[in-house]
Amino acid sequence: FEIIDGYDDGTYMPEKEVTRAEFAKILSITAGLEVSDEHPTYSDVSDDMWYVDYVYSAGEYISSSDGNFNPDAPATREIVATAISKLLGVSDGVSPDFVTSKFTDADTISAENAVYVADAVNKGIIDGFDDNTIRGNSTLTRAQAATIMYRAFFEYVNISPAFDIVVMKSCDREVTLGDVLVNSPLPEDIDYTDEKALHDAIAEAVKTIAK
Repeated sequence: FEIIDGYDDGTYMPEKEVTRAEFAKILSITAGLEVSDEHPTYSDVSDDMWYVDYVYSAGEYISSSDGNFNPDAPATREIVATAISKLLGVSDGVSPDFVTSKFTDADTISAENAVYVADAVNKGIIDGFDDNTIRGNSTLTRAQAATIMYRAFFEYVNISPAFDIVVMKSCDREVTLGDVLVNSPLPEDIDYTDEKALHDAIAEAVKTIAK
């Protein structure tokens, strides 16, 4: 699957930090987001910037303040976890107290985003570290961002409805941007009308052509 593009010179730069604008692009493309008529606007984002449509489509999920999006600032673990949790929806019963009880540096997570980070951890989308820290202020590398997006949209059971599921043995149309391709055998007795059973069956082998 291809969540994050390489560069024109043939490099991928997995350790390069992801900016907020770049994360907006990653989230928009992976989740199939589109710009709505009521999109948020920002004083530091103009219509001639390469990322404008991505920011407008994903901005409601990416925390910002003071009317600025801060597109060139790094995307932190808190910002990314919060955006994905908002997009997927917080699971029932998740409490912000989970962050305080589980991580010794819970103060690196803002109070207004604690429930979203707790939800992302609960879903298995983002992990803590071996020293029981969450490091909410830490920035993400391109490799880490790709891993988190894969967990969110291709391992978590509620695969985003923005994608079409295409079972290869019965695919009779051209594959398009945003399709999720099932490229391994599925159980012969699977009930394709059972959404959870289908998601469980394809969790081991899915890929996307989103670029």
